[in-house]
Amino acid sequence: MKYWISKNDQKCGPYTLDQLRQNLEEGTILLTDYIYKDKEWISLSQFIEDRKGAIKAAQQIAHGATVTEELKSKKSSSDEESQPALVLGIISIVLASITAGISWIPIIGFLALPIGGIALILAIIGLIIVLVTKKRGIPVVVVGLVSSLISCLMPFIMTRALIEIVNEPEVQKAITELVEDLKGELNRPGVGEVMELKFTSLAGKEIDLADMKGKVVLIDFWATWCGPCIAELPNVLKAYEAHHDKGFEIIGISLDNAKDEAKLKSFVKNKNMSWPQAFDGKGWGNALAKKYGITSIPATFLVGKDGKIVSSNLRGPALSSAVKKELDL
Repeated sequence: MKYWISKNDQKCGPYTLDQLRQNLEEGTILLTDYIYKDKEWISLSQFIEDRKGAIKAAQQIAHGATVTEELKSKKSSSDEESQPALVLGIISIVLASITAGISWIPIIGFLALPIGGIALILAIIGLIIVLVTKKRGIPVVVVGLVSSLISCLMPFIMTRALIEIVNEPEVQKAITELVEDLKGELNRPGVGEVMELKFTSLAGKEIDLADMKGKVVLIDFWATWCGPCIAELPNVLKAYEAHHDKGFEIIGISLDNAKDEAKLKSFVKNKNMSWPQAFDGKGWGNALAKKYGITSIPATFLVGKDGKIVSSNLRGPALSSAVKKELDL
């Protein structure tokens, strides 16, 4: 672009910006001279000031654009999510959840600590990645870190809680009873096995099954409150009356409670049950019943002359038939 200069009312030019600058330096053009711009004459000094302002504004605009681009670049970088960190955070959360779940299961609870440890390590690695790359992902990683820390503590918390629960007197009692019941189940006699019975009878006599070897003996677990036991009693009495003098004996083991002792004695007397009765007043907690895992009555075992069980839970006519067979009748 070229400009006209008015010098001493004479029009000179046109000049380029470089030519104007050179003439100003040489003094052939003065700042008091006029330049034609935008269809009007203005002083050269005003023109230069306007040029300076325009250049400065242009520089500021250019600088502002650069800064904006830099901010956009930084923002874009900071807004970008760290995929590895997110993956590690999510995995650590999943592992922590698994740890919390299995820590309640006694059989596999021991796996909780190593799994929780792996979750914690992954969460720490994810946090380091986020901090180094300055990318998004901290919330997920922090959740993974906290949950994995908690999951690592879960086995210890659960162990302590279980110890406190187990130490409760009622729980101890329940465990003891369960162990005794399991022992009884394992000790439940079968055909060919020998039962050991030694007790003081309801009548005050010392009874030992071993002393009855050479005889056929029916071991009868029963109670006065047991309907099926009372229903089966006529068959038991019939077999006893028919074969007692030939070597048939009965041992009754009553599961009546202590408060029913008088009732038991009266019942035995009235029904002519002359055989010995084992009674400790503990009901289902009867020592002999628990020893042999008796969980339902009537429960009977027929012992042969050699002291070994030959059959069990005989009912009706089957009892007399089995007794006859063992007595060789």
